[in-house]
Amino acid sequence: MDNSAWLKGIENYMKKYISLILLGALLASAMSCGDSTTTDDSAQTTDTVSGDDNVTDETTKELYTDNLGEYDFGGEEFTIYTRTTPLFYPYLNVSEETGEVLNDAVYARNRKLEERFNFTFVEEYYDYLVEGNDAPRQYLMAGDDTYDLQQGRNVHMFNYASEGFFYKIDELPMIDPSQPYWNQQLYSDLSMCGENFFAVGAFNISAYDFTHVLLFNKDMISDLGLEDPYDLVLSGDWTYDKFAELARAAVNDLNGDQVMDSEDQYGYTSLAKQVLPGFWIGAGATSIQKDSDGKLVYTAPTDEHFISVYQRIFEITWDDNVWYRIGADVDTGSSGEDEALRVFNDGHALFTNSSCFQLTLTRETEVDFGIIPYPKYDENQDKYYSRIEGCELFGVPRTNSNPEMASVILEAMACDSQNYVIPAYYDVMLKVKLTRDEVSASMLDLIFENRVFDYGDTILCTELRDGVLRIAFAEDNRNAASLLTSVESTVNNKLKTLNDSFEALAD
Repeated sequence: MDNSAWLKGIENYMKKYISLILLGALLASAMSCGDSTTTDDSAQTTDTVSGDDNVTDETTKELYTDNLGEYDFGGEEFTIYTRTTPLFYPYLNVSEETGEVLNDAVYARNRKLEERFNFTFVEEYYDYLVEGNDAPRQYLMAGDDTYDLQQGRNVHMFNYASEGFFYKIDELPMIDPSQPYWNQQLYSDLSMCGENFFAVGAFNISAYDFTHVLLFNKDMISDLGLEDPYDLVLSGDWTYDKFAELARAAVNDLNGDQVMDSEDQYGYTSLAKQVLPGFWIGAGATSIQKDSDGKLVYTAPTDEHFISVYQRIFEITWDDNVWYRIGADVDTGSSGEDEALRVFNDGHALFTNSSCFQLTLTRETEVDFGIIPYPKYDENQDKYYSRIEGCELFGVPRTNSNPEMASVILEAMACDSQNYVIPAYYDVMLKVKLTRDEVSASMLDLIFENRVFDYGDTILCTELRDGVLRIAFAEDNRNAASLLTSVESTVNNKLKTLNDSFEALAD
């Protein structure tokens, strides 16, 4: 055994552990004394982390200001209706500190905002597994003014917005979506007919949790003498062809029984429904695009690039037994996700799909893994694109009689989340607790830089992704044009309803 490598690994682990403790202390201190009304754009905080006498890591972070000024809401309650799910972190408010860094950052942020503006957060929940994702419709249709902010699944929130239940962003006077604590790419992607009904702020952890990545087994790369995926990504050479080359090299009938099953070794594991959108978005393709009027158009059946990408995905995953075959029926339950990751966590796959939230399922694995984006289609592609499998969206109901108060709270919450909550989530949870090396942490920066929201993967998930595409991939159906055309009428009817409704609201 190489003792120097072992000692180096222990040293790196201790540096990360000490960084976690000190950054948590820094966040608590900053949240207890910081005030975004007095912090200017040049304000900075420096975190110095020392693991021993010879190691010092200094990071400097800019603090943003919301420029809101002073408000006093007279002790009013601000009530949020939130969907709970085991698939991401859903909470906008927590009632107590637990010692868990993300929970405590949310707690500190909200207590600070309550004191600053003299109001109280109240969050009520609906369990989508019990009450259904469409549970808010009942109170929205009844004109009930119980809730000041609605949080829910993107497809249902789009439906509610198209029916006129929510204020537009420009009707919420203190929200400034040009600020860096609002995601500019998603703000553009989520616009409809030239109007914005949704903005994704830094308080929306699901927008991070639902971002997809590739994990790779570093020991398997070394044992097989393959090119380092990190080097390929950084050089711009991480393409479909390179993925196929590496994945094919990993396939191995370990027990020699001439049957590829769960005990053998694969190039790639994933649920069937996650494969196609992860790769097509990585290739810079989308199934639905917008026309010059901002209306959604189903372009996939006639888009030559999309068709080429679709067929190439099957070649690099199905051929040569690269993909561990999890059928479409398994996709309907949580067991499928566990099975795909189980094969990887057992050391029997070179690559696996994972959302950032699902990285928590790798914490106990002995596999030394790295994190990279999905590959480009070819070397001519200008950048890496990463899939965001939707995210929770937030709407202020028109029954809210004080939209200015809602806009103040949302703006301040987005700003303070960028300053304090995102470092807790991103720098501590993702980069320290859930990654195995420093390069993976830098890969996350690259992945989050270009996240893509495809309506065929999200708003039309039922009609397209989880309908025909999930089944097609599980059954190796490569007839893209015929398949995509077969649902054209259904998809276009859904899009027409949305386009017509949003166009009417934009007038």
